[in-house]
Parts: sequence; structure tokens; C-alpha cells
Amino acid sequence: MRSSTPEWDVARFGPGARRWLAGLSVALFLVVLLVGVPGLWRWLDRAPLLGAVSTAVPSEGDTAWGRLYTAAYVSSLTPALAAVGAYLLWTVRCGPGKRMPTLLLVAIGVLVVVQCAFVTAGWGEPATGNALGESLDPAGISLWGHDVIERGWYVGYAALAAGLGSAVFASTRAARPHAWFAALLIPAAVLPWLLLSGQHLPWP
Repeated sequence: MRSSTPEWDVARFGPGARRWLAGLSVALFLVVLLVGVPGLWRWLDRAPLLGAVSTAVPSEGDTAWGRLYTAAYVSSLTPALAAVGAYLLWTVRCGPGKRMPTLLLVAIGVLVVVQCAFVTAGWGEPATGNALGESLDPAGISLWGHDVIERGWYVGYAALAAGLGSAVFASTRAARPHAWFAALLIPAAVLPWLLLSGQHLPWP
């Protein structure tokens, strides 16, 4: 992790390519924020596999609440998990400090942009207070799915913060920082989901 400069090597892109990448990143960010995230929320609310809470209200103790909460939580983290997983798999295969392939670098960049859009979707507008709770209503999310999706999405933010803390701590290790990071990611992902679930998981 300390050898990130030769690994990432963004200097491989010329000035023209950087401008194109910046423009495409902005476009991708807006599409995901304005179209992709609301569509994902609607799918979570209506998916039969998750209980279809928009059309059939689960009874108390029904595992559908836990499935929907977990799906919202995992969805909010998926781009970050995919990016980190791809990076760690590459380091295992090629070893740290090697120059990352351009295709992998671009793919990780795309995932980072998507994750930023996922975070921004719940950040809200400071001038209006339009946070995630209010953003779910225009997306057509049902009353019953509203609180569960909101909880899962926000708990995902806690996991992102824990993951960032894990990365910072691992970067201070003199030996095997990537192994430290991979090991710390497991509790960073599982503990927020478990400890901050409220009443949405089917056990006390």
C-alpha cells in the first residue's frame, strides 16, 4: 500500500486523456446519481426475492425485513467492495509495487465514481435538508420499504468509514500491509451490519 505511486501511475494518461476521463466521470456520476440509484431503490422495494414490501407488508418477525435491510446495506457498498476486491486480487497475483494494468485502473476508477454517487445520494442538499429519507419519496419507495432501505443505506456509510480506517491502519504496518487490510475488512463490513441493524434482523 505504501508503493501506491508506481502501482497507480496516473501519469500514463496524457492531458487530453485526462480531460476525457474527467468529463466521462462527471457524466457517469450524474447518470448513476439521478437514474441508477433511484432505480436500484425501486428494485429493492419491489423485488419478490426481498419480500416485495411495496405490495405485501411482511408480518412482524418475517425474514423479509432482514433480507431487504441486508440487500440495501450490501448494495450501498457494492462498488467499493468490488474495487477493493479487484485491487487485492491483483496484488495477490502480481505482488505489491507493480504497475497496475490500465484496464484495471480504469475499472477501479469507474467503481470509485459509482460509489461516490451512491454516497452522494444519501448526503442530501444542505440548503434544503433533502437527505436520503426525503430522496426515497420521489423515487416512489413504499412506506414499508422506506425505513428499511434508509437504514441499510446509512449503515453502509458506517462500513465505508470503518473500511477507510482499516486502510489507514494497514498502511502503517511495516510488514504485509495488504494482508492486514484484507483481514480488517471482514469485521469492518460485518460489524456495522450486525450492530446497527436496529430491529431489522430476525434475531434480538
